[in-house]
Amino acid sequence: PGPPSGAVNCSKAWEVDIDYHTGVDLGNAPADGPGDCCTMCSNATLQKQGCEGFTFAAPLCWFKRRMIGKRRFPGAISGAIRTPAPPPPTPPPKCVGDLPSKCALACGAARNTPSKGAIHPRDKKPVGDRLGQSAYNLVYGGMGAVTGPTLSGCSVDVEQAVLTVNFNSSLLAGDRVVLQQYGTPTASRYGPVGGSYFDVQTEADLFCMEPQTDRGTKLETCPTWAGGDGKPTTGKLDSGWKNLNITLAPDGMSVKASLAPLAGKMPTAVRYAWSIVNCCDMNDPDLYVKKPCGPASCPIMSSSNLPANPFLAKIVNGKCNCIPPQVC
Repeated sequence: PGPPSGAVNCSKAWEVDIDYHTGVDLGNAPADGPGDCCTMCSNATLQKQGCEGFTFAAPLCWFKRRMIGKRRFPGAISGAIRTPAPPPPTPPPKCVGDLPSKCALACGAARNTPSKGAIHPRDKKPVGDRLGQSAYNLVYGGMGAVTGPTLSGCSVDVEQAVLTVNFNSSLLAGDRVVLQQYGTPTASRYGPVGGSYFDVQTEADLFCMEPQTDRGTKLETCPTWAGGDGKPTTGKLDSGWKNLNITLAPDGMSVKASLAPLAGKMPTAVRYAWSIVNCCDMNDPDLYVKKPCGPASCPIMSSSNLPANPFLAKIVNGKCNCIPPQVC
């Protein structure tokens, strides 16, 4: 006879007049039949002890750790517990929509570190193209731009709560400013990455291009050449930066940022792509899978595919005030 319908954990049919004399029984328990034995062997307690099956010899179930030592025993009924099938093996990771060899090349293009990221891109051709373009226009008679958008000044419209940053039209040499799509800033060990890379400060006392530590007081100072007064301060210099979204102005020569996120505060400094590793969008699911983090990944570019130069400037009386050698 086969197992009753309720004994779902028992495999095959009952083995009638068969005993398994293992010598490693897990004990016994009274039962009305082999179906009860199957249920008890399947419970969590006996499963933890390794119950693989049983022999019912009325009125007792004898639980077995191993189904070995099979022998004929009139009146006995034995059964084994159905072993669940092992889960299928985890498939190896696949690159989405591309070959693993190409993925490896993309992943090798940048590792979000100063020595292996965008500061030393594996793809050198775009860098060579820029150098060639600059050399042609600067030395060999060309009339085009030799650099990307470069800060020329900025202004704050208090009534409209808008900050406008202007770029040097002479250096653009007929190029227009282009604003590439960018994502949401993401935290990393190098600070926020992704987003517009356009930040403002609202506390003038925190501005400093390069904070130093005073040897005597161990407090931070900001040298005059870095935009400070050289005096020790208890404040955290070069902090309090807030990222703002930017839009391209209709004139094609400037970008604008709404100051609404500042909740009524006015900006005291502005910076773009200052002291960063790369401009890649870390929320892009294709980054390092289908494409590397390489050149031309920053938001502000020129129409001849030259990146905007990073800048950092104070804002005094609603106008940009640059720290030499920057000019604005």
